[in-house]
Amino acid sequence: MKAAIPADSPLAKIELGMSEGEVASILGKEDSSGSHTTGKQFIPFNYAAKDTMRTTYYYKGVGKVEFSSGSWGQRNGVVAMYHDPSEPGYRR
Repeated sequence: MKAAIPADSPLAKIELGMSEGEVASILGKEDSSGSHTTGKQFIPFNYAAKDTMRTTYYYKGVGKVEFSSGSWGQRNGVVAMYHDPSEPGYRR
């Protein structure tokens, strides 16, 4: 999801599917991060085990970037970016 991100925001350079390293090379090191499991973790026939974890990087004064990963170490990259100039840089 990349809606409502102004062109002058650093987040405008981030593309869906980018890896954590690619994002860090553009935005720098995140101020903090957090992870959580998704409901797909508990689907018994989710054999591909995709999108079972989400990791969010928080950037103070910029917003946050959300990454998807799977149960078997899969990295699916950026799935959402949220522009928020009032972002404190930590999980609320």
